[in-house]
Amino acid sequence: MNKILAAIEHIGYSKPENVALKTTDSELGYAQLNTYINQLSEWLLDQQIVRLGLWGENSIEWIIADLAAWKAGVTLVPLPRFFSATQLQHLLREAQVSQVLTCGDVGPVADVMSRINSPLRDIYLDNLSHPAKQSGMEDVAKITFTSGTTGAPKGVCLSTSAIESVTLALAERIYAAPDAALTIQQHLTLLPLSTLLENIAGVYLPLYLGKTIVVLPGAQLGLSGSSQLSLPQLLQTLHQYQPNSMILLPQILQGLVAAAQRGFALPESLKFIAVGGAKTPASLIAQARSFGIPVYEGYGLSECASVVSLNAPSGDKLGSVGKPLGHVQVRIQNGIIFTRGNSFN
Repeated sequence: MNKILAAIEHIGYSKPENVALKTTDSELGYAQLNTYINQLSEWLLDQQIVRLGLWGENSIEWIIADLAAWKAGVTLVPLPRFFSATQLQHLLREAQVSQVLTCGDVGPVADVMSRINSPLRDIYLDNLSHPAKQSGMEDVAKITFTSGTTGAPKGVCLSTSAIESVTLALAERIYAAPDAALTIQQHLTLLPLSTLLENIAGVYLPLYLGKTIVVLPGAQLGLSGSSQLSLPQLLQTLHQYQPNSMILLPQILQGLVAAAQRGFALPESLKFIAVGGAKTPASLIAQARSFGIPVYEGYGLSECASVVSLNAPSGDKLGSVGKPLGHVQVRIQNGIIFTRGNSFN
């Protein structure tokens, strides 16, 4: 069993009532989360599945399905809901996906030949009408796709050890400050869970450390598609749930700064906000901090299982993307960044 799943199991036994996942109308303790992971993973093993797509809105069910597939040794392929139909079809073909775990009340990602109920409510196994011929992929826990700048999704194969390494390195970097572990107790998943950054830093990291994750659908966060943002809805949700941490894209940070300029305050509960996904002007970060927004820039690559470097309260330099995390080595030569130590397969 990998270290993230082992931590969830340990917390489930030692602190069973601690809240792992929270949504609009329900909470799930660590013991119950561990039970659901075991139930679904055993069922997946019985189905003799080797590779699965994962489709759905941000939800408790999505996180359970993700972790259960990991425990069952199934190679998982998260399917971004912000991809176009053409991009999704390309992804399914390239990743050789014939079966998809669909979570919640969403339509199927492609034509479905049959649907099977899983043992858990609101999680279904869809057998696609045009199954792909699958080849073996040993030691690949996850295939993550990014559309990049060309619009043609590119897949990156990641091992369990690569995912573990970045999760543990993030724990060391973010929680290195003496009081950080006490103040960061609740994380809000703002980005889609199919995004590798949120998947690792917003799910695996908090659960590894025994924290609580607030997981809400995009509409409740004020997000729709890949770029539409309702600031009033987002601010209302932040004040309602009072998270301590979240992950932003630069354009969302720009929106929060604009709201602050108009007199709309963020909740004082926020202690750590990571921004990444694109270059963030130092002036924007300085402006955000002048309004009390505790934002820290980082840098990462899907090929390195997401985060490579990160600023944090324990070490911060405005205008930089922070020091490399402890699990990678970085050098810059002729303006090109070279990384070593946690590369993709």
